[in-house]
Amino acid sequence: MTLAPVARLVATMVLFLEQADEAQLDLDYAVKVAEYLCAPLRALSYLSGGALAAALDSVAEEVGGAAAALVRSLPVGFALYVGAGAAFPEPVEPIEADRARALAAEIDPLAAALARLVATYLLLLQGAAEEVVAPAALARAVWCLTEALWRLDRASLDRLIAAFAFVAPEFDAEAWQVTVIPTRYGLRATGADQRRDRGAGRGALTVAELARVYAAAYVFLEQTGEERLDLDVNVTLGEHIGHAIDHLELEQAPALIAAFAALADTLCVEEAAIVRGIAESHGLTDRHSVSARLTAGIAHQRATCDLAGISPIAAVAAHVVTVFTLLLERFGDEEIEPGVDDEGMRRLAATLHALPPPSLAELIAAFDVIAPDFTSDADAVRAIPRDFKLLEALAGAVPVVEAPATLRRARAGLPPRVSVPRLIG
Repeated sequence: MTLAPVARLVATMVLFLEQADEAQLDLDYAVKVAEYLCAPLRALSYLSGGALAAALDSVAEEVGGAAAALVRSLPVGFALYVGAGAAFPEPVEPIEADRARALAAEIDPLAAALARLVATYLLLLQGAAEEVVAPAALARAVWCLTEALWRLDRASLDRLIAAFAFVAPEFDAEAWQVTVIPTRYGLRATGADQRRDRGAGRGALTVAELARVYAAAYVFLEQTGEERLDLDVNVTLGEHIGHAIDHLELEQAPALIAAFAALADTLCVEEAAIVRGIAESHGLTDRHSVSARLTAGIAHQRATCDLAGISPIAAVAAHVVTVFTLLLERFGDEEIEPGVDDEGMRRLAATLHALPPPSLAELIAAFDVIAPDFTSDADAVRAIPRDFKLLEALAGAVPVVEAPATLRRARAGLPPRVSVPRLIG
């Protein structure tokens, strides 16, 4: 395996543990995770013949700043193997035994060591309680790790995929979770030489996935009758989620139009007709320029996303979900029948649960990034992943979302909904 991307992967994990805010990642737990990583990381360094330490030094040059010093300290901090004759605290007999076992199974020993490292890291973070690893922190850790894995070339990924199946039995009850890592994190369909349809540096969540998220909200509004949701507020909500996709960069509009058309082909007749009309009703087909104000907003969004390490597409998707959620749960009883808000959020949550794990992880991280845009509602935005049970879906469960709007209204101190007679038409 090429060691440069492996060293970046190692640096990504350790930098997250060292740099995460203590409010997002419990300090004692971060230390515990680092301790569990020691053995597989030392094995990786030993099997590389000390070359991993040299590769980490090159990565330090890339990252620069305070992070560079931290990356350079890893060989000493984790007591990695740096070459024959140097002190090395890890017994080499078990490492050699693992090497022989891997070779006998025609598995790359270096790939097996890396698979143990990645699996240990993921299982420890995903198995922690929310008060130990905050949802936004977990999502960012998963997304950053996935991005680092995607930097491996196709041949290295193929070796790593086989290695996950080889090391899985060592994880006992969690073996199945290790086995599905390649599928869940898109390793079979990507690589540095075969990037997904996301484009280099654009993130995990694709325009096609954004189309599915938006369509889920839009179809719900179109199918909800006036007797259940006041027509004026229905139109208002549709306009507001439409404003969210206005912040998609201009050159991506054709891809979004094509995504809606492709999605429509997979739906029933009624829903297909609704989705096919989205592009025209939102003026996407005539969108050849944007206003100065919107241009400034798009530029601000791009800069914010670059700093956070997520794509603008993920931010747009998070805005769609947030606007839909905040408005729907806060309509007055004279505007919406009890249960309609819960139904809308359940349908949207199901669409989010179906996203590939890397895309879902990036979306969860995006809620934390966009939350300050909603000022006094920032905490309500950050709570969306929890209330929609996105972390459970990310961990591979099939969560049931029962009454998210009712739950969120109660937390906000709003009373239970009641049915209020009103004029229709």
